[in-house]
Formats: sequence, structure tokens, C-alpha cells
Amino acid sequence: MRSGRDGQDEPGGGAISSVMSGAPASAHRPPRDDADTFVIRIGNHAFPLRIRGQPIRSLYPGWRIHALHVTLLPMAVAQLRNDAGAEAYWIFDSALDYRASLFDDLDEEEQSAMVDAVAPFFSSLVRSSLEAVKQSPSENAELIRNLGAPLRDALLAAWLGRFPPTRCVTPRALPETTLSFPDDVMPLAPKALTPLLSAAAGLTEQPLPVILSPWGHAVLRGHHVLKDTDLSLTRFADPQANIVLYLGTARLSPESDETTPVLCCPQLDLIVTDLPSDRAGQIPQRLLSRFMADPTHVSAAPAALLMQFGAGGNFTLGSASSLPVRPPSLPGNWPAAPAAAPGHPRPDTSGGQQDAARFPDAQVTDAFRTNPASPPPDDSPEEKQEPAPPGIKEHPTITT
Repeated sequence: MRSGRDGQDEPGGGAISSVMSGAPASAHRPPRDDADTFVIRIGNHAFPLRIRGQPIRSLYPGWRIHALHVTLLPMAVAQLRNDAGAEAYWIFDSALDYRASLFDDLDEEEQSAMVDAVAPFFSSLVRSSLEAVKQSPSENAELIRNLGAPLRDALLAAWLGRFPPTRCVTPRALPETTLSFPDDVMPLAPKALTPLLSAAAGLTEQPLPVILSPWGHAVLRGHHVLKDTDLSLTRFADPQANIVLYLGTARLSPESDETTPVLCCPQLDLIVTDLPSDRAGQIPQRLLSRFMADPTHVSAAPAALLMQFGAGGNFTLGSASSLPVRPPSLPGNWPAAPAAAPGHPRPDTSGGQQDAARFPDAQVTDAFRTNPASPPPDDSPEEKQEPAPPGIKEHPTITT
């Protein structure tokens, strides 16, 4: 794209399929009266942009036309920027006459046609980024990104408005909530999600956020996807349960620093929080807007979604103290730590700093077992254990 007023090349987006110029540069240039207007030049033909039928000859001071999109949407869009970096857009009709500066100023039929043109992309973004356990790039993401945030977010909001709002419940109401699970997601009692809310505080500050999956014993490794002043969310995915969770905190009001936990489960159509429903209902849109704007959001996700115990894994026993969700106090007799072999001191796990220390799976499992030690055989010189009083059952085995 070239501005005919200053002759400087302006950067364009991936959706630009024409050249703008106001400078006479070919045998088919516009009439002299239109030589300083903004035009679309396609081959040897020039088409001026107009407002109320008159060619556009100047913009407000500091503003410039940054990009022009004429093929992605049914109406041409000029993307504008000013010297301070602010963005705006103009929408033109089929005759390239100015129609609106806001998506909401279009009539219902025009809005519907614009949203229909980008609806396949938004559907793909939900499947590949918002709900996918392993995120992947969406087709035409670059073209949509080049529309600029103001129009892009307006189209997204209009598209989401075609569907019922996400169900929002308070933490207190969660245990009585009936959840609907997709066929490919493992069912779960609603109350099993409650412990996640206590893990939300401080999660954003953790460089390696981890939580215990409510679907089993897996330790989920997350990554931060949203860090705004009023909302912070970390993304976790459990490939065994085929579920994605967004966990974090939100400020209750702009005037207060008090925060409340937020849990968003897109596949369950569920948001758990004490936020007002109108604010909570905006969370899916804010996540999708973030994914649209950031071309690196797919590569930012960790390659390993689960933290593995044992000698071949990437999670040591000493790091367990950093888990946001902690196991309850365990009754029973815990086995004593294994004695160190001569010349091989026991690893120091008090601070969790021994990154090279790995514990065998059996040893880690034993550490979380609540069964009392088995009684010695009859011929053992050790003292026999007294039988448990009648009516008291053995504690079940708990592993993590």
C-alpha cells in the first residue's frame, strides 16, 4: 500500500489484495481533480474511496490508512492508525462509499453477512485453541489478525451472540449443579471440581504452575494464557480425561483489589466463580480474542501436559510441596524412609532443589499409601501387631 500524500510505503496485512495510491503514476491515473484522493488501484484501474459520494482527500491529523481489506469480508474495510498507535476502521459499501466507522452502525443484514464470512474461522478457533487438549493453528488466522483488534473483536462478539451464553454458577452452588459431558469426556461429580478453586490464588505468579487433576491422579502442567489487570487465567489440559481447564482469579470490581477464583471449562459449558454473570460470561470471548491476537499461543503451550513421577519422569518428590492442591492428612503408619547405602547419601528433598534426584515409582507410591504395615509372619522375632478393634475397617490405599 502507498499513500499518495507523502509517498511513504505503509505496511500491509495478509488480507490486502489491492494497492492504494493518491499519486498519478500510470496512463490510467484518475482525473486531475482526484489526483490527491485515496484510491484502490487494481491493475490499470483506479477506484476512489468516497464519503457521501465525494472522494476522500484527507484524514484527521496524525492518522493514516494502514491497510485495506477487500476480499475477506463482503464489505471493504480500511484499517487506520494514528501516530500514538490507536486503531480504527472504516467500512465501505459495494460502491466504495463510506458506510460506517463501527460494526454496530451497520444494519442487521450487513452485520449478518459480515459475521457469516468469518464464522468458519471462529468455529475452528474454538475447536483448535479453546477446547483442544493439544492446540493447533487455525486456518486463515493471519488474515483475521490483520483486520485489527477493534473490528476483529466486534465480529467475534456478534458471532458468540448467536449462541446461548455460557452457564455460570457460584462455588457454593457447584455441588448441586448437573453437568452435561460430551461423549469424548470422562464424566465427573461436580463437587470434584471444588478443590481447584482453592488452587487459583497465586497461580499466575508460579513459573511452573501445576495442579492435581480432578479426573484422576495426574499432575497437570499449565501455562499462563491471560494476564490482564482484572483477570488472570492459566490453561491446563488432561489428555487422559480429554478435558481443558482455565483456572485463575478475577478482581471483583475495578475499585477493589479483592479477587475471586475463576474456573472455566469450555467443553462442559461451565464457568464457576462469584463474579457477576455478565462479567463471567465474557471470559470465553476474552480467551478467544487473546488467541486470535497472539500468533505464538500454540507454541507457548508446554510440550508435556503431565508431570511424570519416577526415575524417567520430570517431577520429583521434593517438588510436591509446590502443588496448589494438596492431599489431605493421611492416617495410618507411614513407612520409614529407606536407609542410605554406604557412600550414597540420601538426596536432600527438603527444599525441592535437587533437580537431578529422581525417585522410583514404587517408592513414591509407598509414600502416599495409608495402609498400616503388614504384620510380620508368625515366626518373625518382631512383636506381632494387635488386631484392629471390631467394626474398624482398614483405610483404603491412596496414590497420586
